[in-house]
Amino acid sequence: AIVVDTTGSMGGAIDNIRKEIPLILADLQEASDGDYRAALVGADDEITVYVPFSDNNGAAIEAALPDIFKAGGAEPTDEAIRT
Repeated sequence: AIVVDTTGSMGGAIDNIRKEIPLILADLQEASDGDYRAALVGADDEITVYVPFSDNNGAAIEAALPDIFKAGGAEPTDEAIRT
């Protein structure tokens, strides 16, 4: 799971995260020979599952990156990982 801290304090870092996730996905695809499962989850005052776990879904995760935005203040990252 790729869990992103989307709290307000992440402001400018969100753009960097959007740029780096495709690189991480490319490495994941290469290392797994295209056999992987991934999810994209945001954590702030609420947990948002942008893309649920699914086989070979890098394209879906990349398509969801514009939806990631800074929001609330709390960081329930443990809950995000459980989700």
